[in-house]
Amino acid sequence: MSAVHLTFHQEERWFAVPVGDVAEVTEAGPVARLPFSPAYVRGVATVHGQVLPSIDPLLLPGAPGHDARGGDVRTRPAAPLHVVVRTGRGPMALGAGGLGSPIVPGGDAEFDPFAGPVLRTVVEEDRRYLLLDPERIELAMGLALAEAPVALMPELEPPASLPEPMARLLLAEVGGRLLALETDGLAYVAPAGEVRPLPRRGGRLAGMARLRGRAVPLLELLGRPCAEAPLAIVYATARGELGVLADAVRGMARVPLSVLRDGTVELGGAVVPVAGGMAMIENSLEGIARLVPDWTPPEPPQAKRVMRRLVPLRVGGRLYALELGRVRRVVPFAGAASLPPADAGPDGVFGRDGDVMPSVDLRAVLGEGTPREAGVALVVEAGGGQVALVADAVLRIRRVAEDLVSPVEDALTEAMAELDGALVPLLRPDGLYAQMRGAADAR
Repeated sequence: MSAVHLTFHQEERWFAVPVGDVAEVTEAGPVARLPFSPAYVRGVATVHGQVLPSIDPLLLPGAPGHDARGGDVRTRPAAPLHVVVRTGRGPMALGAGGLGSPIVPGGDAEFDPFAGPVLRTVVEEDRRYLLLDPERIELAMGLALAEAPVALMPELEPPASLPEPMARLLLAEVGGRLLALETDGLAYVAPAGEVRPLPRRGGRLAGMARLRGRAVPLLELLGRPCAEAPLAIVYATARGELGVLADAVRGMARVPLSVLRDGTVELGGAVVPVAGGMAMIENSLEGIARLVPDWTPPEPPQAKRVMRRLVPLRVGGRLYALELGRVRRVVPFAGAASLPPADAGPDGVFGRDGDVMPSVDLRAVLGEGTPREAGVALVVEAGGGQVALVADAVLRIRRVAEDLVSPVEDALTEAMAELDGALVPLLRPDGLYAQMRGAADAR
């Protein structure tokens, strides 16, 4: 007897899958493209923290007219819904434009072990439906989610032992190298956007990016420069979210644990290194733990947002900021006087209106080029007294919401603030003074 099927449509074509195979129907979010994958694999999508392959059913083999639709799904609009279906090797998401009434297909067909994902066509109430078997949909690298058809296997007694444990791997190109990343602790995959380097990098840290409303540190996993990588693979650690930069995501694979030998796995005839994404990130935490913003549960929405006032300043070709409450005054700077090392401040002394104070050239301490003779001095409290921080220019005071400022435990940077959609380091005056003092003492 036929089972009840859930029906859905994509453009003008209708499809049906067994209701027992459907886990949920959810709104479709962003989908990251997968190069070198079949045309019907639109990419990968994040559903409740799981990274699932997103399938365009209109391009499945066996769908009437699929060859005429072209092989590039980027030219086709994204489906607004995902029908998440269970398979023997994990869930996948089928793109859907909308849902229809359930049907019970009549006329059971004989099982065909060589059939593709489109089993047959049925007509119900003058509407044609394509019956799908998600178990038969193959993904990238020649991997199939479905096991070999039962009709092709010899009859065996039920195994006495438990099924073999499986490993779920995310295939990603990192630093020009294809890796199979373990998915334990994987939170989501998202466009990296602008990665902002910090004044003082630690370990494999490439910088920080604004992802889902938070400043997330991003690593160069293999220690190779990849700051222009378009994707961020983000893991949930004990300290908070931490991600790695990736050039591309090629797909998902589920393989038996027994085939993982010496940290490699054979996929599609190629030997691919297996990397424990969470383990590699945790090994890097020791050097950059101070830069990972402490995670706290989100607070309920407030009637009035708490605002902070910041002073943006330009140093070299980059933008930085200081807390307005730390700035005593801003005056023109025309050079500092050099004194013997026993009496001098970190970069000389600066006098204004009868006050004499040490000066710190931010170009030198932040590595933003050679010091300049003239600029703007911001007088701040640091090192137990007043210090003049010399910048190229000071911009207008900005009001920034508290939730757009993420604290960072670093000697030179106390937080990352979002200004006009970009992450700007909020400098720590005491750290800047101590850094230049240490450099002067070393001389």
